[in-house]
Amino acid sequence: MTLSRDTLSTELQAMTPDAATEAEGIARFAAAFENYFAESVVGLAPVVQSALAPATAAMEAAMAGVVAVDGGAGMYAGIAAFWGALPAIAPVVWPLVVPPLTTTVTPPPGLTTLQANITAVGVANIAGGLSLIDAADAMATAIHAGTTGGTATNTATPPVAVPIL
Repeated sequence: MTLSRDTLSTELQAMTPDAATEAEGIARFAAAFENYFAESVVGLAPVVQSALAPATAAMEAAMAGVVAVDGGAGMYAGIAAFWGALPAIAPVVWPLVVPPLTTTVTPPPGLTTLQANITAVGVANIAGGLSLIDAADAMATAIHAGTTGGTATNTATPPVAVPIL
């Protein structure tokens, strides 16, 4: 499998009903993102989803206290923290990559504009009164665009940056 906008949309739709607390909402979003990211591959190597736990924990910690004030900023902070945690765990997240991965992970270039895109989509979703499905599709499209294109580097000589798909 590979990262799928459709998977992310389905995961976002499943976050209903509305969370009763910020912590619950953060946990739901982090689980949705982890399930989305668990479909990624490096080369042909799949993710060991349980190995993503440190990245998911970093996401949740970064979002705490931010989401309630600014949802777009909070979601971005979480996604950026998730990507920031990947270098330390890449060799165990994708253990079947041959030759093995180093701890060099380059985030996707779209991560730099992701906060603005998430915020714009959120505003448009509310202003347009979109259905849950349409709003989740729009948000998934923005997040997917900003979170694809990263690479993980292997231990070949010379090292090769392999796309995270």
